[in-house]
Amino acid sequence: MRWRELTIRHWVVILLGSGLIMGAAGMFSHSPSVTVVPEHSTQLKLVVRYSGQRLGECEPLDADALSRLPANMRQPIVCPREKSPLYAELVVDGETRVEATIAPSGIHHDGVIALYRELSVPVGTVQVTMNIRDRADVQEFSHVLHRKLELDADRVVTIHFSDDGFRVTGA
Repeated sequence: MRWRELTIRHWVVILLGSGLIMGAAGMFSHSPSVTVVPEHSTQLKLVVRYSGQRLGECEPLDADALSRLPANMRQPIVCPREKSPLYAELVVDGETRVEATIAPSGIHHDGVIALYRELSVPVGTVQVTMNIRDRADVQEFSHVLHRKLELDADRVVTIHFSDDGFRVTGA
């Protein structure tokens, strides 16, 4: 059918169909409304990316043990591959908000330890404590962060822990 052969009825159907499609698009662009962060609160992100500590110590091999190994496997020092899990704890204003034990990635548990959490915290001044234990055989925390943060509703605060230690951004 050519454009010249369209009747009034065709034009009405085309306009009604287009109006319905535009109306539906307009409705879905305004409804439902999405609130990412509740009112009077802000977002706190916890990011951990840590290499980890090995479970055992490196051991030197004596000459007799080296001679029993194939030539391509003779290394004077043997180190275990497996790493210790990491325990992370985030306390905001005396309330424990995150408590996690993270195993290293990889088949042999020798990869990077990674954790990501998003929290909603109230706006204002909050006391944040982040505790990290990177060895399973030790009860005390190896890395501790105590920080008083001023939080605004329009900011996102990130606490990042890596091999370089703690870094707080956005506060």
